[in-house]
Amino acid sequence: MSIVEIKNFETPEFELPIPLRKLKKVKLLSFNERKVKAMSVYGRNQEGYMDPTATKAVEAVSKAEKKYLPLVYICSMCSGDVVSNTEAAKRYRRYAVDQGAIPLAPHLLLHLYMKEESERELAMFMDMVLLGKCDELWVFGEEASSGMCAEIAIAKRRKKKIRYFDSACNETNRALEIGSERLQEDF
Repeated sequence: MSIVEIKNFETPEFELPIPLRKLKKVKLLSFNERKVKAMSVYGRNQEGYMDPTATKAVEAVSKAEKKYLPLVYICSMCSGDVVSNTEAAKRYRRYAVDQGAIPLAPHLLLHLYMKEESERELAMFMDMVLLGKCDELWVFGEEASSGMCAEIAIAKRRKKKIRYFDSACNETNRALEIGSERLQEDF
């Protein structure tokens, strides 16, 4: 958008610096200030001429701003102390955002409307479907629950990238000590 100063609006020798046919929309902002706001056409300068250098610069900046963000599945404890585990999972999601990822932690959402006792298998099935849509699995904490073991096993079977973090969000680069019998559960 460009703003064009208009001087001597009432005089007959007045001419707009930009030809009116090149203005898409003319709006009088204030009669006292005598300004016209002109919507410029993409790829053209204020005078209406083609400006390929500026156009390419704007396109380059737009591409740089639209970088790829991986969808990561947040795997952390949910059962046990639900309140502190929920707060920890919120911290883990914030960490993923800070690292340039889109976090998905379904265990924070599903327990809001599903009952753990009667609908656990259905919730785990939904978790596995969502895990399949993610690019990576990020495992947080020093120990793993049976649900976490199932998620890790499915991610390994699907050849997903798995990253391990401690509870302070430091990457450990070592798998949790999970027995092979726990990874072979029927999930």
